[in-house]
Amino acid sequence: MERAFFEAEGLRCEYAVFGSGEKVVVAFHGFGREAGDFEQFTSALEHDERFISINLFQHGNSQWPSERALTDSLKKNEHAKFFQAFLGHLGVERFSLFAYSLGGKIAMQTCLLMPAQIDKMLLIAPDGLKVNRFYRFIVGTSLGRNLFSFTVSNPSFLLRSADIAFKLKLIHAKLHRFVYVHMDSEEKRKQVYETWLIYRHFVPNLDELALQLNQRKIDFTLLIGKHDSVIKAKDAKRFAQRLDTSDAVIEIEAGHQLMNPEVVNFIRTQQIW
Repeated sequence: MERAFFEAEGLRCEYAVFGSGEKVVVAFHGFGREAGDFEQFTSALEHDERFISINLFQHGNSQWPSERALTDSLKKNEHAKFFQAFLGHLGVERFSLFAYSLGGKIAMQTCLLMPAQIDKMLLIAPDGLKVNRFYRFIVGTSLGRNLFSFTVSNPSFLLRSADIAFKLKLIHAKLHRFVYVHMDSEEKRKQVYETWLIYRHFVPNLDELALQLNQRKIDFTLLIGKHDSVIKAKDAKRFAQRLDTSDAVIEIEAGHQLMNPEVVNFIRTQQIW
């Protein structure tokens, strides 16, 4: 495994390389995960492909510039310029996308920014198929951002609010569980807060995405856990209805945790990639 850094446009990211093929498959991991997640998927690649797995900001050794405010979030055009420079560094123009959870919406936005350069996409339980009201409030309003910033070191308010909102049916059970699983320590709460802010502009336009996938005939697959309470299969199927292909959604007997050998074997034996 090779690890390196790339710096351009005032940004610096860590990435890992798995495999030795000439064709590049760019991978984006999920929240709280790491670029190394995709090493196990190398066996599912074609012989002429290799993973370039990027650590998202505030994950691994990819850190948001210390001199830049979190509210000065990553812009879409900024991501496009950085990514094009990165492709130039790799010496490639065309690439494919392979992503999980949070990385899914980064992959979708990347596709929207440079659709003519993409060969195929596999999104595993991707975020971005539906935006919940809680997330929109937290990242989209100054009140929400201030409240969340306060709860990083004062979690009782957030936990009580989540309990009340759940009882009043203002949030789903999956979001209620998310609050307790991902915010049980100050370090985790800080990572959630910072990651959400940095990527708050990455809300893919699903109508435009479907249009680009159809027009450019990009090989596109959504792999979804049948029992996933975070990314619902029904949301994946709703999006897939906009596509020209009828087999874009593949369901697997699992929940949201899909970074494991069983899923690797499923992708390989079912020839999904």
